[in-house]
Order: sequence, then C-alpha cells, then structure tokens
Amino acid sequence: MQPRLQASESCPRASEETLAVIGARYRHEKIIRDHRLDGECALDYRARHSQPIVRAFWRWFNDQCLRPDLLPCHPLAEALNGAKAVCRNATPGSLSSAIQVP
Repeated sequence: MQPRLQASESCPRASEETLAVIGARYRHEKIIRDHRLDGECALDYRARHSQPIVRAFWRWFNDQCLRPDLLPCHPLAEALNGAKAVCRNATPGSLSSAIQVP
C-alpha cells in the first residue's frame, strides 16, 4: 500500500485537514475560472485568497514533521517525506507561487 493511503488510515485527522486545504484551493481556482480572471487579476486573487490557506498548510505540514511521536516508519512520516521530496525536486517555476514552500 502507498504511504499516502496508509497515512489516511493511520492518521485520518491529518488526511482530512490536508483534503480540506486541497478543496479550498480548488474552490478558489474555480472562482478564478468562473469569473474569467487572468494575468494580474488571477495572481492578485490567489495572493489574497489562496496564499494564506497554503501558508497555513505549510505551517501545519512543518508542525507534523516535528512531531516526536512520528517515527520514520510511520505512514504519515513517509507521506510527509515524499511530499518534501517532490517539492525539493521540483524544477523552478513548476510550482505556482501560490503553492510553493515558503
């Protein structure tokens, strides 16, 4: 079983919190599409609405990484490390400014 699936089973609250952030991001992207915002207007909307959500998520993410009860073999720790690797290996510009690790 993949680490993220095991993490959702072993830490349902963490999974719910992560999915809530993803859902909020998708709702904001839908608003951008529905209102046909582009260029600077879309960037401004993301800065005002999406970026605070994402910053709060990264604070939560970092807090999870510091949990003393998460051993490296714990499914949530494995999922967090996998996410860190994706961010670390991303090419410049591949992550939008709204989701980059601060």
